[in-house]
This record gives sequence, C-alpha cells and structure tokens, in this order.
Amino acid sequence: MPLIRASQVTPFLEAAERIGVPTHRHLDAVRLPEAALHAPGRMIARHQLWGLADSIAAREGIAGFGLEAATTDPVSKLGAFGGELLAEPTLAAALRRLARQIGEHSTHARFESIRVSSGVRIGRCDDGYRLGGSAVVEQYILRLLVGIVREAAPGWRPRRIWLRGDLMRNVEDEALSGAETIRGSGVTGVEVPAAFLARPMRAGPPALGAPAADVPHDFTGTLRAALAPLVGHVRLDLHLAAELAGVDPRTVRRRLVAEGSSWRKLLDALRFEHARVRLAAPGVSLVEIAHELAYADAAHFTRAFRRWACVTPSEFRKGLADGRR
Repeated sequence: MPLIRASQVTPFLEAAERIGVPTHRHLDAVRLPEAALHAPGRMIARHQLWGLADSIAAREGIAGFGLEAATTDPVSKLGAFGGELLAEPTLAAALRRLARQIGEHSTHARFESIRVSSGVRIGRCDDGYRLGGSAVVEQYILRLLVGIVREAAPGWRPRRIWLRGDLMRNVEDEALSGAETIRGSGVTGVEVPAAFLARPMRAGPPALGAPAADVPHDFTGTLRAALAPLVGHVRLDLHLAAELAGVDPRTVRRRLVAEGSSWRKLLDALRFEHARVRLAAPGVSLVEIAHELAYADAAHFTRAFRRWACVTPSEFRKGLADGRR
C-alpha cells in the first residue's frame, strides 16, 4: 500500500486555513485524525492525502487548490526533506536529491530528470495519477517544482510544462502563465534551463568562517569545527583528526559511523565548503584550489567537485555570477 509522510498533509491544511476553510470535516471524510499529523515523520496512507485534497477542492469550489497549497514557501514546508533540498550546494544537486530520495517520503512516488532541448525536464512520472490519483495533488507537484527552482532563480517562470491530465482547467497561476503546455506525456513536470543548474540554492551550506547558529555538541560536529580552520593550510588526514580529538584513529572512525557519518563524508564536506568559498573569490584558479585541497591536479579536483555538486567548478563559478545579476 502506498504511504506518505504526514508532513505532506501540512501544506494543504495551511492553505485551507489561509482561505478560511475549516478542515475538520474534510479530515473526518478521509478518516484521518488530526492527532495523526502531530508527528510529521509518521507514515499515513497516500489515498488519505489524495482524498483530503480532492474533498477540499470539490466541496469548497476551489479549482486551483493544489496550486494554492504550494504558493508560500513550499520547499521549507516539506519538513526535514525540504531542509535537505535547501542545503544542497546547487540546483542540480537539489534535483538529484529529489529524484533519489523522494521514495523515503512517498513510497510509490518517482521523479525523473531527463535532457530536453534547452535544459532538463524534472517531473513526477510514477503511475499514481493513472491509478486514480488526485488532480489537486498534481497541481501541487507542478507548483512545488517551480518553488524548488525559484530557490536558485527567484521569480523564475517555466517556458514549458508537462501535464498528465487536465489539471489547469479554469485555473490561472502567475508562475505558470505563458508556459507552453504539453499534455498526455505521462509526466507532470517543468523544463529547467541548463544555465540554472549550477546556481547555488539560496539556503546552501554556510560559508567558512561564518558564525554557527549553535555550538556543536556531537562528535561529528565538533570534529568538523576543529578541522575547518585548517583546510587549505595543512593536509587533513585521520591521524590529525585523532590528535585533535584526543583519541586513536580507529575511535574516530567508529564514533563518526555511530553518528551516521564517516571520515570520507566529513572530509568531502570540509573540502567542498573550502572550494565553494574559494570559487567565489575572483582570480583564484582551479589549480590553486586543487593544491590547497591536496588533489594531484585540477582534473582530480573537478571530478570530486562534480560528485559533490553535480556541476563542474567552472559551471559553479558561473552559476554564482549569474545568481548575483
């Protein structure tokens, strides 16, 4: 049976409240107790969300209710998953995470990203809509995708959209106005310009040297804080980490794994943060950055950076410049 996180119900309830629609009778209609939503990470039956969204739209006469549910900060309202998307370094990396990890939040959902004429098409392509899915939820998905892209390109409007059904009948939306519409493709999605993929997400990882919101108390966080000022000045290795932590290298590995991390993940995070800041500085070459991070040459650094950010360092640097315009 398809399941979704309870947190995915929140945007629809908040939208109903904004327009003055009482939600209790609609929750009762789909047998979804309000108490079940108090734990956002809890899984609920997918058809309950579909039924709730359709009930509010039909009974209250709101043709664009799904769009309304994704109008205000749609990404942040995805809860922890939204935070992970916003923390990605680039739009390309955020779209990759969406496609790879959506199944952890909606068990039968599937998103794909494919090349099209002038960029990529990102869209939902599972068989849920064909099997009786909600047109209202499809509206929400379409507007959510726009919201994700706008985190890297504020005010963006797609030039082309794909619809799996007649989702936009008697509906107008500022973000979708003027877009070429392609129907019957089996996908609900948008075309994202290739030039946007290297742009940083607005809530990306903090710059090196920026004050932390909280002092870290876990082992991974404290070790990261201790190593961060050394990146680019000394070679980072497990023995240095062990010396700073006052334990042996084996203990460092064990404690990182116990907290869901690893030495490789920590080292990659430190290197990426340093590279991101250095790429924002004009006149710093890729060769210099590669040397600072102890890579053999710029080519090795470029391969590692693409693995972190889904774009090359040069593309990332251009994306930073485009984002400032």
